[in-house]
Amino acid sequence: MTCEEIELRLLEPEPGAEVDAHVATCASCQAFVKDLALVTERATLPAPTSAERAMLTGLAESTWSEWRRAQRGRQAWVGYAAAACFGALVASAGFWTARPVREVVVERVVAPASSSSLASNDELEEPNFVADDVFFEVTWPEPLEGETP
Repeated sequence: MTCEEIELRLLEPEPGAEVDAHVATCASCQAFVKDLALVTERATLPAPTSAERAMLTGLAESTWSEWRRAQRGRQAWVGYAAAACFGALVASAGFWTARPVREVVVERVVAPASSSSLASNDELEEPNFVADDVFFEVTWPEPLEGETP
């Protein structure tokens, strides 16, 4: 095995007896082992304190409780929006039914004229008029007080 292969195997959790035999006889690989130990020592985190361990123990539960609290806030907002829409619907229905209704009063029905005196559809001035059998006279009631016509 070459020194490069040995160095790669030293990075594994269990390098093996062959690697140990090579490191015992190779000065370059022994220097690599010393450098690796120094880097590993400096990269290692210190052991957590009791306060940190307690915080890490409750981290999962506190994360879930925070998420649930955020969800409840969103659900409340949706509920408020739905209530506001329903209130607007009820209010508009109330305004719609509260407006004054004008009644059409039919005072009398005029007897149909003889068929010879009725004008044909071609002779009528307005294109939407037709020669009906019954004609009505319609009057509108006077505007209510304070109402503009």
